[in-house]
Amino acid sequence: MNDSKSLSPRLLEMGYHDTYYFAQVVNRTLTESLNFLGTLDEFFGDLQFVKFLDPFPKWSALHKYVWFAIEVIEFEQLPPGLDPARIDGQVSRILTSERLLGIERTLDAYGFDFVPFRAWATDVGLDLVSATEDDILEYYHFLDEDLDPDGEGVRSTPGPRVRLHKQICEEVFFLTFMNRALLLEFNRQVAEYIAEVSLDDVPDDQRALLARDGVLRRQAIPTWVRRAVFHRDRGRCTLCGADLSGTLSLQSAENYDHVVPLAKGGINDVTNIQLLCRDCNAKKSDGATTTRNHVERWHT
Repeated sequence: MNDSKSLSPRLLEMGYHDTYYFAQVVNRTLTESLNFLGTLDEFFGDLQFVKFLDPFPKWSALHKYVWFAIEVIEFEQLPPGLDPARIDGQVSRILTSERLLGIERTLDAYGFDFVPFRAWATDVGLDLVSATEDDILEYYHFLDEDLDPDGEGVRSTPGPRVRLHKQICEEVFFLTFMNRALLLEFNRQVAEYIAEVSLDDVPDDQRALLARDGVLRRQAIPTWVRRAVFHRDRGRCTLCGADLSGTLSLQSAENYDHVVPLAKGGINDVTNIQLLCRDCNAKKSDGATTTRNHVERWHT
């Protein structure tokens, strides 16, 4: 799958291995305030706000959050090692399996080439039965980088674990980008931190991106963002449902609106943009933070 040369660069071949699980965790964490991922300050807080300042990055704020979620979940689900006293009598089954760790089975499912944990342990002289969580973490970091063909040194290309996370991020983004209620809540939480940003705390090379404390400057919306939002919203105003495709009427012009206004800490990000008709956009003041999650039925 991942070595295919036949697909257009714009096309992503979906694997959907655990994608819905990660999407559900992201959704419930953001919309139900469930503490699956520990404190969200690790993602949003302190000086983390700098990753939300650049306008309309293609690796969106939501991509970054999904990556964060995947890594937190992955580390929280680390087995405590392969010591017989700590794995509830499943040693024989695990030690006779070709794939000892969950990440190996996921890498297999997506068709990535990688060095198995068993082979890596042999190379580094590790006794599997006495392996600890720290050993597994070391293996994870090994998977982050690609070795050169003769095994000497490290290339700069990302390793199989990094490529796996990128693939899962894209898949989870594909699912969650359709959920405007989730995007609204995500951007509300980002805005709470942006609204508290002082210009004095912003790096010099990013200070011009803010109009004043806690408010980003309005930026031109790139064509790719307009296209993505138009297709997601099916060419209809997200508030009143008016057709903006030009197929049924030429009288309604498409307007692209920040769901969480810049004046309230909103960010210039594809996840914070929605399609509105001219009338709904005129009625929505800078103080309004609203969207709708309706979709058009495929059948009646």
